[in-house]
Amino acid sequence: MHRCPVCDSGNFGRTKETRSMSLLPYYKNEKFSVEVDNYICLECGAEGDFDGSNDEKITTVMREAKADRAVAILDCLKHLEHYKLSPIFICLTFGLPPDTAKKWKEKQFTDAEVALLIILYESVVNDKNILSDIRNLLM
Repeated sequence: MHRCPVCDSGNFGRTKETRSMSLLPYYKNEKFSVEVDNYICLECGAEGDFDGSNDEKITTVMREAKADRAVAILDCLKHLEHYKLSPIFICLTFGLPPDTAKKWKEKQFTDAEVALLIILYESVVNDKNILSDIRNLLM
């Protein structure tokens, strides 16, 4: 049985609440939702996640959201390759370790790499002339 962490009472109520969160950096403003339990002590009025189950729920949903994000980022990479911006070219251009391109193929991205790829992708999609600017700057 769960106990109130403030007054040690076992007399509490439980409500469910849906929280909407962003996984940053995100792709196309996608958000994810998770249903969490909120306990309210009927003795002292303390509120919270008395059994710690919300952390596990949020972690699971975030893991799934990151997997979805990885698929979206791989789509970005494919689109950039269409414009002759290969993963290895991107890595060399921005001073990333050469094995980074291999990690990307295995769907392993740091948040900074995701941010870089999203900025690059959005720049290319919104301004085709930026490609020649990138090539002129880097060559």
